[in-house]
Amino acid sequence: MWRMRPQSTWGGDTPATYGLLIAMIALFIVALFGGGAFVALLAWPVSVEWFRSLAAWQPLTFPLVHAPQNPWNLLFDGLVLFFFGGSLERAWGSARFLLFFAVSGIIAGGVVLLVAPHGEAAFIGMIGSYVACSVAFASINPHATVIFFVFPIQARWLGPIAIVYELFFRNAYYGGPVPAAVSIAVVSLFGWAYATHRLDIASWRGLSFKERLARWQQRRRWRKWQREASRIQKPSDLFKR
Repeated sequence: MWRMRPQSTWGGDTPATYGLLIAMIALFIVALFGGGAFVALLAWPVSVEWFRSLAAWQPLTFPLVHAPQNPWNLLFDGLVLFFFGGSLERAWGSARFLLFFAVSGIIAGGVVLLVAPHGEAAFIGMIGSYVACSVAFASINPHATVIFFVFPIQARWLGPIAIVYELFFRNAYYGGPVPAAVSIAVVSLFGWAYATHRLDIASWRGLSFKERLARWQQRRRWRKWQREASRIQKPSDLFKR
């Protein structure tokens, strides 16, 4: 018997996104009073020296904490999480989205550890996850029209915009331009592969050739439909033959 999936009474169909946003705001308020010591407790100093600290929680907590002297990072991270993260959670479900959110930040830090093991990287805010969410949303909805500040653009340009912003304006968090470039490239590839099901870490198994072919054909049909939908003037035009 078919049953409708019950909707959450809190957070609608995106409870994970709302939970992350509330955690970010709450930790920012605490940081206003707790100062640098509280931020340092949850931020992730990405270097081999970090292993001596035994602060194993920091790779999971750093996306949620923001420096109180720089509220703009909280604003931009919150907007990306609310709009793009919410869409990804609706498409994937809460558990798969939370896995993606956490793993993208850990991958970014792992790459920095390999490129600059004794560097000065300090992960705070959605480092890694910011680019991964933008690229994943653009990969799923490349022809959707979104408002970038006041300019309507297609979603496929969001990935490059996020990459450029992260590379030129937040590379200090990665420890410099070189580790930032390598880490952002790897995280972007991860976001694209995860969104297009070329990498499915939720199931931990590879796809057969038949499954890959079926998904490729499905993506082609979906892209064709999106291109047609982006050109229509009236919704009824989409269903005319």
